[in-house]
Amino acid sequence: MLEFLKIKIKQSFESNTFIKFLIVGVCNTFIAYAVYFILLQVGLRFFIAAGIGQIAGIINSYFMNKHFTFKSKSKSKMELVRFLIVYAFQYLFQITFIYFMPFSYELAGLMILPLNPIISFLGHKYFTFKIRVVK
Repeated sequence: MLEFLKIKIKQSFESNTFIKFLIVGVCNTFIAYAVYFILLQVGLRFFIAAGIGQIAGIINSYFMNKHFTFKSKSKSKMELVRFLIVYAFQYLFQITFIYFMPFSYELAGLMILPLNPIISFLGHKYFTFKIRVVK
């Protein structure tokens, strides 16, 4: 299984798909923070501004990954559902990892950071935006 993942990640690097995914991630982060910052400036409470910023980043992520990274032509609403499932799985994996690590939450949170883009990339490539054959 580990060898399979290594091969798939290598193929993704060679096709620039992973690089595009990382570029989209940078854009998402910028958009999420820009929305958060602007909403703080107009007087919203930080937790509301953060939530709206996060949603803006996720919406951007869906459309940029759909069209730019994975070039999906699907019109299925299930694609969006699968996209959200990948993020839910990533979140559950992250909090489980942090909870069970024998380190502080801060250090465990830092340790999981490099895995997050890999987990979401693989989930989106092989689950969300996977080309499905209709029978």
